[in-house]
Amino acid sequence: MPKFESFVELVEKHITLPAPPPESPARPLLLGSFSNVPVGYVRHAFVKYLDGQHGITVFTDCVRISEPYTETLAKALENLRAKATKSDPVLGPLVGWRGERYPVFGEDGVTVVMECERSAAGLLGVKAYGCHLNGYIRDGDGKIAEMWVARRSKKKQTFPGMLDNLVAGALRAGTTAMSTMLAECREEASLDLKAEDLQFSGHLGFFSDFVSEGWVLGIEYCYEWEFKADGPTPQPCDGEVDEFYRMPISEVIERLLDDEFTPSCGLTIVDFLLRKGLISDEGGLAPLLQRDRLAGIALPSYSAIGCYS
Repeated sequence: MPKFESFVELVEKHITLPAPPPESPARPLLLGSFSNVPVGYVRHAFVKYLDGQHGITVFTDCVRISEPYTETLAKALENLRAKATKSDPVLGPLVGWRGERYPVFGEDGVTVVMECERSAAGLLGVKAYGCHLNGYIRDGDGKIAEMWVARRSKKKQTFPGMLDNLVAGALRAGTTAMSTMLAECREEASLDLKAEDLQFSGHLGFFSDFVSEGWVLGIEYCYEWEFKADGPTPQPCDGEVDEFYRMPISEVIERLLDDEFTPSCGLTIVDFLLRKGLISDEGGLAPLLQRDRLAGIALPSYSAIGCYS
């Protein structure tokens, strides 16, 4: 018996959360003294930890960071990291400190106005960016018959041992979506690909709540690659993946409905299957995937992110 009866139920489980303020219990995160454009939403439970940190001012209706924004935030998070324990329901995510930063874009969707430690993104409600590659194989009749699927290492900090799409990785500050995707192909799957090998298919946005990460306002940039009979095959390389599987589409669907995929990878695969006509749009699945759940925070342009090169 599958865990989910439909893909709509699966998608709603992973992306349904109250809308941003004023409907949800959070305060807008603002930069400087005058901006009223939020770059994130700070959960009320985390607000008290920011109160009193140098360069951060907590108001009844918002939280403001003073210049220099990146350095001010970094110092505050380092202070709080020293107090964090894995069992702490608020500061717990900081135990998984990554030493990697997400870019935080301004209102124009082009300018990076701040950088934020990856493990703190869910505490501050800033956008978390990821890149995903769906690899597929056609049968003799030209139909998409299989996908390459990765089994995450059991040593991963998040979702150990679960299934992923072929390759996925976080988009760090100072990099582009395409360079991230190509680097992850080499590092995770031993695939030496070029930009022209990959087809960019757009992005997905979701808003989820994870115990290990906090609120995740995720933007996933999606790519596709068709495997050829005489082409390379993925091989684990950097310890992030335990094994790759060449999985029939019917089994991919079965395992999705059994909730065996990580949330972000599962959503990108559902989107892929829907666009390729491998599952039907019953129950309003397409509008659900396309719905804007990140209203109020600027979405960077594809050129700013570097999706094509």
